[in-house]
Amino acid sequence: SIDAHFSGNLLQSYKPNPVMYCRASELLGFDAAAREAGKVAMFASHVEDLIAAKQQGVRLRCLSTCSSTGSSPSRLR
Repeated sequence: SIDAHFSGNLLQSYKPNPVMYCRASELLGFDAAAREAGKVAMFASHVEDLIAAKQQGVRLRCLSTCSSTGSSPSRLR
């Protein structure tokens, strides 16, 4: 199940800024250690969003084909 949906306005940041992923997980009660331990996951449909989240320790969940212009899921490995 999805625990929350966050907007850029609420978080005062926009993807792919690391603040977006860190602040959202903190609002759910997860710190950097929890992200690094794989306790936080993000669903997205754009590879760039997933790459930025992965750099912050967020587990990845891809929706649809997980592609956008010039990107491919292989870039996530």
